[in-house]
Formats: sequence, structure tokens, C-alpha cells
Amino acid sequence: MTLKEFLEHCTGDWFAQRTNYGIDSPGEANSKATLAVTDLAVDHAVIAEAKKQFPEMSVLAAWEIAFDNSSDWAKKSLEQGSALMVFCGDSEPDTAEGKVFQRLANGSTATGHFWWEDTGALNVQLFAGELEMNEKIWFATSDSQNLRLRSSTTKKAGEVLRATFYSEIRRMKA
Repeated sequence: MTLKEFLEHCTGDWFAQRTNYGIDSPGEANSKATLAVTDLAVDHAVIAEAKKQFPEMSVLAAWEIAFDNSSDWAKKSLEQGSALMVFCGDSEPDTAEGKVFQRLANGSTATGHFWWEDTGALNVQLFAGELEMNEKIWFATSDSQNLRLRSSTTKKAGEVLRATFYSEIRRMKA
């Protein structure tokens, strides 16, 4: 699978289970979410903003990621929102790295880079102020893109604040 194919397979509706470990809190927190990853229109304002940040690069993918989180202990949604994410890189078919621009619902932004591994995993590193977020995303098998796995860490001043593991199942349309 190429990076371009991987990014295309990431769009769609997903059901996610998450285990979150806060370094300064005892135990783990389990939650679930629904995610909708949709392609942004080519004239979307966040794409223009990303092109200003990385003028020498082409847009490889641009998404809106809408989410609805709930926990095992809460009956209602804990958090709803969305983020906009743009991947930029060389337009060559074998591109394996590039830059990332993200805008959160609250208007804050993060920038960073990504790299594609031969193993079929995408690594994303984002920086927002003092925070560093690292995420690795891969599909469980190479022949099916319906089970996606993610692991992430959030650091501040080099110290890990949170580590999270996600398993995500694609919601199929009837």
C-alpha cells in the first residue's frame, strides 16, 4: 500500500474504543467514540492556510474529522467536536514524508510532519505551543482496511503526559 492509498482508506465512518493512560492520574480511562473522516473541498479555507505554511508542497489529503466521545462511566456524550487536518508533501507517487497542518474546533493550530514506514504505518508528529503529540496509525491487516489501530503520546517539555491506544472499526453502509 502506498501513502496515498493509506490516506484514502482513512476516510469514512469509524467506531473507536480508546484506553487512555494519564501519567499523573492512577489507572486508565476507557472511552468510545464515533468518528467521521471526510475529504475537504479543494477550496476550503484551511487548505489555503496550509498552503501558506508550506508553499513548496502539494496537498496530499485534507480532512474534517468529526467526533462524538463518551466514556464507560458516563451515559451521555462527554465531548463533541471536529478538527481539520491537511497533509502536504511532494506530488511524487512514492512520497514518504511531508508536513501536517491541523486546526482544532477552538481555532488553535498545530503543525508538524509525518513519515510513512515500509511496514504500512503512518507516523504524525504535531507541535502546539509547549505540547508535542506523536501518533502512529496502521491497519491491522494489509488486505483489509476495516480495522485501524492507533497509538499516541502527548508530551510537555519532553515529559510524557498521556499515552493512548485506539482500536477503530469501519462502520459499513448497508
